Amino acid sequence: LSQATRHGTRASVLGLLFSEVDESMTRRVGHCVAQAAGAPEPWTELMPSLCEALMQGDAGARHRALFVLGQLPEYAPELMLHSALPMLPVYTQILETSPDIQLRV
Repeated sequence: LSQATRHGTRASVLGLLFSEVDESMTRRVGHCVAQAAGAPEPWTELMPSLCEALMQGDAGARHRALFVLGQLPEYAPELMLHSALPMLPVYTQILETSPDIQLRV
């Protein structure tokens, strides 16, 4: 795939993640997003988009972003390795300010 095609496909899949209303489809798209994040070519827009959904999105967008983040260690461990520490303040803020988020350990 050309770089432009790859960029457009990734943008479309990410947009679908946050616009799809069918929960079973959302999970499938979330897995696709996480799998695409593990590709050798960097997806520089992914983490900022997920952070934006966590910080500014509605409860559904936050849930979907958290779902993808939960899948990334399996599909894109290298990405999570480099993103874990920078994401801590984001996680902390949403846990403090979002009553709809429940933490399970």
